Amino acid sequence: MAKTNTKQTKTEEKNTLRRIMDGVVVSISDPKTAKVKIETKFPHPKYGKIIKSHKSYLAHISEGLEVQAGDMVSIGEIRPLSKNKTWEIINKVEDKK
Repeated sequence: MAKTNTKQTKTEEKNTLRRIMDGVVVSISDPKTAKVKIETKFPHPKYGKIIKSHKSYLAHISEGLEVQAGDMVSIGEIRPLSKNKTWEIINKVEDKK
């Protein structure tokens, strides 16, 4: 039997299971916390009209990033940092308009 390196498979699983979404920074409540609004569009199951819905997530701001309200960012899922904060800002997609 061949041994497999479990550390590599765990890291690969960690990277593949991570959800990534794009959204707009609504506010910065703390130097390391930002509120990010994610907007989704989907057709109504019966009538087909496009419906917009949104949800806000608290995301951790890494030390290297400088983010302002109105910036478009990508957030990724991480381990829970607090009761409500389980997302992290990965990068800034575009600056405030």
